[in-house]
Amino acid sequence: MAIFFASLQASPIKVIAAVFIFGSIFLFFINFIYLKFISRRDTSVDDEFWEREAEANFVRKKPLDDLPYIKLPDDLPLDTCLDDPDVKSYVDTILYLKEKRILNLQGYSNTDLKFMYGAGNLDTVSLYDSNFEDMTIALQGLADKLLSLDHEEEAVKIMEYLVSIEADLVHSYKYLGERYLALMEYDKFDNLYTVAENLRTGSKKLILKALDELR
Repeated sequence: MAIFFASLQASPIKVIAAVFIFGSIFLFFINFIYLKFISRRDTSVDDEFWEREAEANFVRKKPLDDLPYIKLPDDLPLDTCLDDPDVKSYVDTILYLKEKRILNLQGYSNTDLKFMYGAGNLDTVSLYDSNFEDMTIALQGLADKLLSLDHEEEAVKIMEYLVSIEADLVHSYKYLGERYLALMEYDKFDNLYTVAENLRTGSKKLILKALDELR
């Protein structure tokens, strides 16, 4: 060993090479430990997921009659600019979906839905959630079109309704936020922000970011 270090002292290149070698070995060792830790953690997460999924598959069907289905109010402005083909198309979609069962289940996984409503009801409640998504997209499209046709009050009413049913459409929150601040309706802005904070979907962060940038 003494001979080895003596040779290193005699050659700076060997010193650098030794440092590089020992450093590489050390980094490899640290990386090995980290990967083992991640592997164990991921395995644990996977095990927990599949255990929960297996349990959910045995949850019996639950009654669906008394759920908080979304009913469109009669005072939504669905009779404005019906001569415009885009408006007519959005309104037709909305009126068609109005007769369907609609549930806002955004943010819940299939496993969550099985626990909530029973495994045998998964396809049914997923359809109700799909109706919600289709409805909110049609309502947002109608609001945007009415804005382009200078019918702001009608568009605002639709967007406020979208917020009231906790739809996670960024444009509605941003437009309403800008409007409330411009009109100094700070209570409405605060309420809008509170609704956004309670959203369960991935759009929550985008919506809060958009509202924070308006302050």
